[in-house]
Amino acid sequence: MKTSPFKVIAGGVANNKVKPDPKPDMNKKIVDGITDFIAPDNVGETLMNIIPFGGVAGKSKFVKNLVSKVPGLSKLFKSGKTITKNQKIDFQKGLDDSLKAKGGVSGEIKDYTLPNYGKFSETNKQAMQDMLRKSGAELDNFVKGKAPNVYNKQNTKLLGSDGGRLVVEVKLPNGGTQKFYKSTGLGKKIDSKDRWIPIDGSQTRNGREWFNKHGSQATYKGKKYKGYENANGDYVSVETQLKAKRVNIKEAMKNGDLKVDESGYDFDYGSKEFRNISKQLSNIY
Repeated sequence: MKTSPFKVIAGGVANNKVKPDPKPDMNKKIVDGITDFIAPDNVGETLMNIIPFGGVAGKSKFVKNLVSKVPGLSKLFKSGKTITKNQKIDFQKGLDDSLKAKGGVSGEIKDYTLPNYGKFSETNKQAMQDMLRKSGAELDNFVKGKAPNVYNKQNTKLLGSDGGRLVVEVKLPNGGTQKFYKSTGLGKKIDSKDRWIPIDGSQTRNGREWFNKHGSQATYKGKKYKGYENANGDYVSVETQLKAKRVNIKEAMKNGDLKVDESGYDFDYGSKEFRNISKQLSNIY
């Protein structure tokens, strides 16, 4: 009779007193255990076979605990991707490149706190965003006409997690640095989840740390656009609105149909290189 692979996971099974192996080969033990236990056809189906009492996927307390204890398992559970017995699974990152899993962070992530710029005010908010627009414009001017820049773990540094948001520092081609954070989407801004957004620091708003992130204002074919909150209380940015209308934003900007009057996070504070960095960070972390 085969032994459940989850016995190598600390606390993964009730009354299981096996402690996690601190050595780097823990991932191999988990993978070997799962692939020896069952050759899965579908990730979600497999987990439900292993956990017959789990109930609806993602709602079982056991499943939630399991997902929280194994980095990357949430990606596997939600993916619905087809895998085989020989499929490489990295629980630090998710599925391997053949299933197009992106990024991932291995090892323990330390706590990090962004610099705080004091109590929130509209004036402070505007000043901080103007700093990003200025930095982005200077960077774009520096890289203009040069070969495309490649960003990797040699010129980016993971600073840690601030309130569940990963924060990295990027060495810029012009010699400066810029912090980016990975949005959790908890601020109810549609299409912002998992997006890497440039940031200099936070402010204190209603007694809590507030990540300075505001949307753009633009004009498309003579019509003014700005972000708004829908009936569900979700913020709908200009970029999201235009994409919903199937506007090719790059072409619209190129031919003059779209003019960004005030750039926010959805247009990377007006910087093409900020957008380039943001996209590449998604493949690194």
